[in-house]
Amino acid sequence: MDNKNTNSKTKQAINSIASNFDPKKIVSELLKFLNDREKEVITKRYSLKNNPKHTLESIGKSHSITRERVRQIENLAIKKIKNISEKLDAIHLLDKMIDQTLDKYLGALGEDTLIKKILSEQKNKEENKESYNTIKFLVDKILDEKYETRKEDNDFYPILRKKNHDWNEFQDAINIIIQLFEKKDQPIHKNKLWKNYDQEPEINFSNNSLNEEILLNYLEPSKKIKENPLGELGLINWKSIVPKRMSDKIYLVMKNLGYPLHFREITEEINKMNFDKKVAHPATIHNELILDDKYILVGRGIYGLKKWNYEAGKVSDVVEKILKKEGPMKKDELIEKVSQKKLVKKSTINLAIINNSNIQKNKDGQYFCNQKKKAKK
Repeated sequence: MDNKNTNSKTKQAINSIASNFDPKKIVSELLKFLNDREKEVITKRYSLKNNPKHTLESIGKSHSITRERVRQIENLAIKKIKNISEKLDAIHLLDKMIDQTLDKYLGALGEDTLIKKILSEQKNKEENKESYNTIKFLVDKILDEKYETRKEDNDFYPILRKKNHDWNEFQDAINIIIQLFEKKDQPIHKNKLWKNYDQEPEINFSNNSLNEEILLNYLEPSKKIKENPLGELGLINWKSIVPKRMSDKIYLVMKNLGYPLHFREITEEINKMNFDKKVAHPATIHNELILDDKYILVGRGIYGLKKWNYEAGKVSDVVEKILKKEGPMKKDELIEKVSQKKLVKKSTINLAIINNSNIQKNKDGQYFCNQKKKAKK
């Protein structure tokens, strides 16, 4: 109960501060103290005020100066606005927002996650590239001495930490979840991750204050764990998490929807999910469905997963198979059972029954498969 009250008070405090925070206004105020060249270098280098990001070299060429001279101008400009920023209440507000947000997450968050949380708490909830770049600049260059930034490496994207934060606790949480995935050997929906962890008594986090919300946020900067479009978490090298082949994308779409689809509908769903920059085409998808035995044709151009217990082949063959396995039955019951195996019209199934010479009706009005005995040689 104490934890819940503390979290609630923290959130209220952050919301109160955020409602008075306008990052673009702060940067505009800071840039007033720079000369024109300094202002241009800063806005272009850090993609402020809707400027695309420029390299030192490209800025140097436009002014006929060296890369090193551009760097000197940049450093001098940052030093100027850092000195000014110490007198701005808005910077102290941002500092307080970061501090309280990091406290809520035990002292560390992926920089990207932190920036998005700050933007989401703003009164106008303005989340665009300009606002994002503005806060990133303020965090990286104005408040850089207040916090520690763990630079991007092979395992993590940039992470912002309080100076007293225990990095081993953060790393321990990630490693334990990796261990959990390796044991389960399959993706886990993010809403069920904590429950799965809870069911493993031999796996324990070193920090008892860690909860489900903190854990999910800890995973975001990891380069070894990713969320797929279905909300499932898993290891980055799993094709169920990062599908590269079209066949893997087809599988995820069908698994997500849970029912058979026409190959054109599958194509549309793959493109909606936006797995990557590759555009799916109906002909390619149709070809994959034909070649991969995970999928089965259940209707005209309609495919399902084999594990859903649909049947391949002609409707008449399916009728025979059901009767051979389950014995005589009334037509309505037979049609219903065939409908569960093939996605065709009931009239089509009726014709398959009537026109099949192997299917006959007994005196009780039930249909059965007349299995003709082979003549002895």
